[in-house]
Amino acid sequence: MALVVKSYYASNTPNANGNYVEIRARQPGFFAWILSLLKIDPTIVMLVTYNELVYQATTLAGYQKTLITTGSISSSFYGYHRPIKQTIWIFAFFVMLGFFAERSGSILAAFLLVVVGAGIAALYYAFNKHVQIGFSEVNGRDYAMVLKRSVIENVEINEDQMKFVADIISTVLRENRNMGNIGVAPLARSA
Repeated sequence: MALVVKSYYASNTPNANGNYVEIRARQPGFFAWILSLLKIDPTIVMLVTYNELVYQATTLAGYQKTLITTGSISSSFYGYHRPIKQTIWIFAFFVMLGFFAERSGSILAAFLLVVVGAGIAALYYAFNKHVQIGFSEVNGRDYAMVLKRSVIENVEINEDQMKFVADIISTVLRENRNMGNIGVAPLARSA
């Protein structure tokens, strides 16, 4: 399930917490938003510092934080997904309704149902793009976030931002391997 973005930070220079990347996301929906206002919402957080990557998940049942040193990361990945199957099902549903309308003698209603179905399916396809960002440990375990635009928090995330995050992770990994994992390196000069 795609999460909605609560906050996003990615830069070649670390923020006040020492993070080059800081992405916080929550479950979608109005009820989840109400829980976030009460500070008890299930949240997924991805942090990238110079020496480690942090992936933490908070649910109503508990909390898990995974700290992975940069030496244990093998790769980062990003991409996007559009809901083609759901779009086809939406359109097929309206075509089916149009078929039943035509069988009952209303060709105009059938035509309108198919046109409305095509419009709804097109809008659903256009506005339901999900982006993904993640990294893999050397043991093969993946840590990923599938994100979509947050309407309530008004935070949009796109594939260019995810590419930038993946580039930051790659730069941190490369610099750590070249520098022997010591100190904090200024990524701004190499990214």
